[in-house]
Amino acid sequence: MEFKSGANTEADQLQRYSRVIPADLIAKAYVHVNKCTTHDIAIIGKIEHGATLTIGVVEGEYNFPLMAITPTGLEIVYNAFTNLPTDAVFRPLLIDWAKLPMSFFPLDADSELWEFAEVAMTIVLEEMANGATRISRDDLGKKMFKGMWDRMNPEYKGQLKTKIQQVMDQAARGQFGRHLQRNTTARGTTQSPHWDVVDNPLHGAVDRRQKAWRGMLKNQAALIEYFQNPNRQEYLGLEGGQVV
Repeated sequence: MEFKSGANTEADQLQRYSRVIPADLIAKAYVHVNKCTTHDIAIIGKIEHGATLTIGVVEGEYNFPLMAITPTGLEIVYNAFTNLPTDAVFRPLLIDWAKLPMSFFPLDADSELWEFAEVAMTIVLEEMANGATRISRDDLGKKMFKGMWDRMNPEYKGQLKTKIQQVMDQAARGQFGRHLQRNTTARGTTQSPHWDVVDNPLHGAVDRRQKAWRGMLKNQAALIEYFQNPNRQEYLGLEGGQVV
């Protein structure tokens, strides 16, 4: 799919697209051979540009389906998809644009711990710069997955909570040991693990070029590197007789 914000197509670009063959999709895009029986190059643009976007497709005699964004959805305005059921979907596809999600999952349950550390600790540092004295796992999750945290399937959310907690526990034990400390009493009243900010060099430090920020960003990099190391030494702590 080629999305066009402007009113025209580019001749050389369309020509390059026309040379794409199934072997390219298999070898370079790693699409399974069984999924490459047919393929199409779709051009998508605004309905008000429909006439001019069509010109390049017509002049090049390409069979690319051209789809237009309308106030009520998406519809094909020229040519057709090779696969008939796919083609039927867009004649037209009704979309309520006002209800489209404006956010996305930056991570999922299969993301690596270093990826969680990259996202979570960025938020933790921002919270510290704003003067936070305590970091809650669930509050952190809400900020990491804006607008989606409270609507997630509880089982799936539990998988994300586990990874957030692993990252925060390691940060408090190691790379951020001077600055964060696991609060073992707060969980009983909040049902969410907390980490106290015991030393905050970022409070009031708005410029990320300051020494305090450079040091904390270095700690974050070290935490990410720790989780990227396949031979890292894992930690098993005990809390209330249970392994954590």
